[in-house]
Amino acid sequence: MPSPELSRRVEKVVGYPPLSALDELQRRELHEALLEAATFEDLPGKWQANWLANEMLGGVCWRATVEARAPRDRPRTSRSRENHGVTTRASGVALLLLLSVAVSACGDGEKPSEPLPKAGASIELQSPAFRDGGAIPASFTCDGKELSPPLRWSGVPPRARELALVVEDSDAERFVHWTVLGIPASASRLPEGQVPKGASETDNSFGKHGWGGPCPPEGDAAHRYVFALYATDAPLALNEDASPDEVRGALSDHAIARGTLTGRFSRR
Repeated sequence: MPSPELSRRVEKVVGYPPLSALDELQRRELHEALLEAATFEDLPGKWQANWLANEMLGGVCWRATVEARAPRDRPRTSRSRENHGVTTRASGVALLLLLSVAVSACGDGEKPSEPLPKAGASIELQSPAFRDGGAIPASFTCDGKELSPPLRWSGVPPRARELALVVEDSDAERFVHWTVLGIPASASRLPEGQVPKGASETDNSFGKHGWGGPCPPEGDAAHRYVFALYATDAPLALNEDASPDEVRGALSDHAIARGTLTGRFSRR
């Protein structure tokens, strides 16, 4: 994270706060600029200056850079230049590679290294808002109010001690959108925008607690969002600081049943 002094200098020179302090509207503006840029030089001047002043975006984490894709229909050039110790190669791919380095260095917004654990018995998981394999309504995404969708289920084994829910984007390297732990085994639904009393939500891959709505790059084919509900034979004993891999490890040890629901969303 940039120091307070660097933050003040960046805002004074560029007219924008440092990248780590951008609000959602400013982040989306940068997201659109990145998708339009084939080279570093194509970025608007304020973003070039902001980038360089922050020395490779130190500490910034946000959805636009995590899920962005380099433009595929733009010609690459061989131009490159060096500013403030930052070498910028003139291609959208290199631009987004630098962004991914900055995101991974910040320590927030982790993605799991392992796939979702499997389990023997099957839970029937549904949503009143969309069918399995259907489109997730925009109100549950970054294009809407971004509320968590309602869910309901049946078939939880009688010996289950508690339930856990994990939602990930299977088309974005298992990007985690939601993790809810400690759901009572007696529960049979999650209302829209709510979690049960006593349950805890861990960080999603955006680096924030709770539900992070689908927000794939505009123009991408529909991404697949997998909702996986687990019944466990013991409490997982994890708190809200648990990492995605810690959650998966505990589920691998204790899951006795699983149900999945897949929704799709695109921003065309």
